[in-house]
Amino acid sequence: METIKHFDRVKINSLLDPTELLEELPMEELKRNSYFCEIQKAGYKSHLNGYSSRLVFSAPNARFLKILYGHEKSLGTYFISHLEIAEDTIYPSKAEALQATYNFSCRKKWATKNWVYVSKDIPRNDNKFGLQTDYTENKLYGHKTYGRNSKITGQPCFHREWHFFELHTILDKTGISEIGDLIGFNFPSFFELHDQKYLIRDERADQQKVGKWALGWSQRKNFSKREVWRIGCTGSAIIGGLDYGEFTQKLKRWKKAIKAKPEWIVRSEWDQRIMAVRDYSRFKFTPNAPTSTHS
Repeated sequence: METIKHFDRVKINSLLDPTELLEELPMEELKRNSYFCEIQKAGYKSHLNGYSSRLVFSAPNARFLKILYGHEKSLGTYFISHLEIAEDTIYPSKAEALQATYNFSCRKKWATKNWVYVSKDIPRNDNKFGLQTDYTENKLYGHKTYGRNSKITGQPCFHREWHFFELHTILDKTGISEIGDLIGFNFPSFFELHDQKYLIRDERADQQKVGKWALGWSQRKNFSKREVWRIGCTGSAIIGGLDYGEFTQKLKRWKKAIKAKPEWIVRSEWDQRIMAVRDYSRFKFTPNAPTSTHS
């Protein structure tokens, strides 16, 4: 499978008025060398700081970056306010790309928000397919995955991206602060570093530990053969094929639903057991850990 790494979307804010910027930059040439390129009014926060316009572009090629670098002075005072760094894994069909999207799961140590957005309608943009987009982020940066036709090749791909929202975060996480930094950017090194540092992949939930907890037998050490079988079946049913990170999120959703119940509804024993969970790592599979013994 071919994997292509590139800048997905970049926003550069300028003090110049949009009409001035339009006159200063070779927009037609920039458009020919990118998937998308447009001059817009600056966002609300940037406008409050005196910035009037922003150049927004997507999937620029090497020539685009050289042209923009050659016209850097035309931007006047500027800063990069938004940066998305993407990886497209190419597949022979949309179905295979979607399957790769659904199979990709990981736990994020840094995230404050994890959610899956499921659209009610098939996206109108023909280049994006499937109904599901997985989001994980905090206030400053995030990670997103979905299926689409690659902006670079037009082929079906599993698309994932890191996105960064503010100037100091972009500099801290990528080392990018100026247009020149985009040229020759080391994409493989970036993904290797960030994936190792922030994504926890392929962790298993332990069905024995989950089963004992669900049955209220966590403190016991010895079990009959029938009880060991019951523990395994119970744990497997509750985990439902999820990995550790996904199961952790499932528990958190259960907690949220229990908290939302009216106060007059008495919490069941099962509700109380879920609410009592504080350390989710207790359900993580640990290789070579002792298993249940028969009495």
